[in-house]
Amino acid sequence: DWGDRTLLVVSHDRTFLNNVCTDIVHLHGRKLTYYQGDYNTFEAVRAEQRLRQQKQFDQQEAKKKDLQKFVDKHLHKGTSLTRDDAGARQAKKAAKQIERIGVLGTDGKKYKLSYDGPQQQAEAVEEDSAFHLSFPDPGKVHSGSNMLQINDVTFN
Repeated sequence: DWGDRTLLVVSHDRTFLNNVCTDIVHLHGRKLTYYQGDYNTFEAVRAEQRLRQQKQFDQQEAKKKDLQKFVDKHLHKGTSLTRDDAGARQAKKAAKQIERIGVLGTDGKKYKLSYDGPQQQAEAVEEDSAFHLSFPDPGKVHSGSNMLQINDVTFN
């Protein structure tokens, strides 16, 4: 019985990982993320999270673009000393919204921090970078010496 012990496994065999792993800790962007389940579950959950993150980022950028287009069109209006154009007032309000876009929901409504907690801007999905391991040449292995010896091992 392993109890509360942890086993670190490195493998490229997905079948092996699915049969051995019950929890996965993923290191990405100097941050550890905990996933419950086998390797297939990890991949499915991570793909769903990345898709949701990209969708939120795209919606956020589209909202910024629309607001900026409105600001660019209407901000120059209302500079007359005799009257204040309603479009210019709305453009100033929209310009402030662009600055706070990270704390707006996808529906454009402002989050209530007391309910939803602090909000951050959605970020573009970062692709995994290539990872390269190199090992020094171990030299010649002397014959007759054991590289690995396992005795009385069983698997259930």
